[in-house]
Amino acid sequence: MLICSFFICSLPDFDFTPELQEKAVAEHKNAALLEPDFKLLERGEHIIDNMYEYFAENESASEILPFQKQKLNGRKVCNSIVNNISE
Repeated sequence: MLICSFFICSLPDFDFTPELQEKAVAEHKNAALLEPDFKLLERGEHIIDNMYEYFAENESASEILPFQKQKLNGRKVCNSIVNNISE
């Protein structure tokens, strides 16, 4: 969620309060339930992939994105750490 905050902060000024953010997420989820071909996880991955390009020059932000992608897919972050150590 932190990386999303960085992304939103880089956009032009907009009064995007926590309440509006919660509402937007809820509406997005509800819309996904109504559209049978909607691939919520695939779209989330697409957004994160776009964020890789956007934050290409920001090393701190780029390092967070793989963990965000793992959380999106329900994989434990510790699994990637163990895999990286064992390689």
